[in-house]
Amino acid sequence: MDTFPLDGDPLPKKKDGSSYNGWLLFFDELPAATRAVQAAAYKILLDRKVGQADLHENVYMCGAGNLETDGAVSFGMSTALKSRLIHINLEVRAPDWLAWALSNNVHQYITSYINFKSNALYTFDPNSPDNTYASPRTWAFLSRLMDNGLDMSTPEGSALAQGTIG
Repeated sequence: MDTFPLDGDPLPKKKDGSSYNGWLLFFDELPAATRAVQAAAYKILLDRKVGQADLHENVYMCGAGNLETDGAVSFGMSTALKSRLIHINLEVRAPDWLAWALSNNVHQYITSYINFKSNALYTFDPNSPDNTYASPRTWAFLSRLMDNGLDMSTPEGSALAQGTIG
């Protein structure tokens, strides 16, 4: 239980000595968890308890994961788990991603290209036989490769770029 912030725990400190507002428990890839693991999360999510101990009142919880229709690892969620959550489906939008990309030093070739051809930002098709697809994640990955010297003008560099974004 040392992993979870419980009632009575002090708020974490920032570098300047002031306190944060609380903690975030992030349940990443929640639909990819087996039903047994999902069931184990019920008490935390609904009752805000770990075993018999109460979570700190300043613990915020959030989960994320793919839809079953995405073709990614997903076992779906039981109705019992679904009813304990607020569901928000996110949509990829080029202007929003470009704002993030510009503030996170994504390579200018990529941001210029997406600004020119916004529908290239996200090309996911669950029925595609390709190994990968363009997405905000894969564009950011390609940017890191470029920052580390990937030269897409060479046959090798072009092949690596295609293997990253499709």
